[in-house]
Amino acid sequence: MTIKVNLNADMAEGYGAYDIGNDREILRIIGSASIACGFHAGDPLVMRRTIAEASRLGVSVGAHPGFNDLWGFGVFDCISNWRPPRNRRLFWCQGNAPEAAWRIE
Repeated sequence: MTIKVNLNADMAEGYGAYDIGNDREILRIIGSASIACGFHAGDPLVMRRTIAEASRLGVSVGAHPGFNDLWGFGVFDCISNWRPPRNRRLFWCQGNAPEAAWRIE
């Protein structure tokens, strides 16, 4: 019996002038990437660059949503400001962010 494991990693967490992690090298060893959607980490340019490299390497991508909390990396806001209707909207918006970043030239 053969067992296959899909190695996944959180990616595209840099923003602006800040590179966080070595996305290009990590993409070479994983099967899927969770793309930070810009609220807790990442920005549209980093998202697009990471998705393009993942596509080139045959790595599947998915959305990695987070709370609107760059300072606390998406963690502190969820503790202090948990409101389900608001959070559903935040996650819906971020779930569509990778596709939007990919489509915009």
